[in-house]
Amino acid sequence: MEIPRWLWIKTYFDRGLGLTNYFKYVLALIGAYAWTEQISLKYVIFLALIYFVVCIFIGWFWVHSKLVEKENEINNLINPFQKEVREKLQENLKKMNK
Repeated sequence: MEIPRWLWIKTYFDRGLGLTNYFKYVLALIGAYAWTEQISLKYVIFLALIYFVVCIFIGWFWVHSKLVEKENEINNLINPFQKEVREKLQENLKKMNK
């Protein structure tokens, strides 16, 4: 099944936004400062566009360097349900080998 290009871009952006979540607050503070000081908002819009592109690039890197899979594996090691499933699977494998 072919995955549409726009869905990949959305995935990259979502992952990049999640990893750089706190930077959006810095951008909001800059925007608030620009609004109160009557500074041109073109600067803030320019920073937002750069942030958008950076989010896509970071998300692309995260997906293509297989860090998403490693992150999921770490979450599976911590998740109590996954621990229980792995233990049960090991028990069943031991029973099958006897």
